Amino acid sequence: MRKAVELDRLSFFANRYLGSTLYYGRHYDEALAALVRASEIAPDGVSNVQGWVSYVYEAEGKYDQSVAAELKGIETHASPQQVHLLRLEYEKNGWKGYREGHLQYSLSHNGYPCTLYDIAEDYRVVLGRVNEAFDWFDRAFEKRCIFMMTLNADPRHDEIRSDPRFHELLRRMNLVQ
Repeated sequence: MRKAVELDRLSFFANRYLGSTLYYGRHYDEALAALVRASEIAPDGVSNVQGWVSYVYEAEGKYDQSVAAELKGIETHASPQQVHLLRLEYEKNGWKGYREGHLQYSLSHNGYPCTLYDIAEDYRVVLGRVNEAFDWFDRAFEKRCIFMMTLNADPRHDEIRSDPRFHELLRRMNLVQ
């Protein structure tokens, strides 16, 4: 991805993919720089960048910035009222309350295969409900959500890597033997 950006510094996708790749590699400052660059190149691509920006801030424990970035991305497809309710949830109940609100939002918009992955993330990442998370990861795998291919690289899964179900899911996906 660095080579792609070197070859075309003004490519939105090269910068955006560099940012996500650096996130998976846990190079958060560099990831954020690449994602900001992608946003500057194509401001109309905000929904394709802000989720990654949110993940970077979350990994760094910067929840105010994480929520702000995620809401900026959600604004492109959610109603202003839904965004307002999620913002209020964070203001009133903090990070965990926001993630619970996001979970309810995702459950009510469960038509896209990768929403299943988002639901699993909310169950696991903040709520600590690992059994439910694995149920939703299984559903996302069955629906062929493309994000499942990143399961083993995503820093948000560090806490469940030792769970036998994690390894079994990777095995079923042919990512390990």
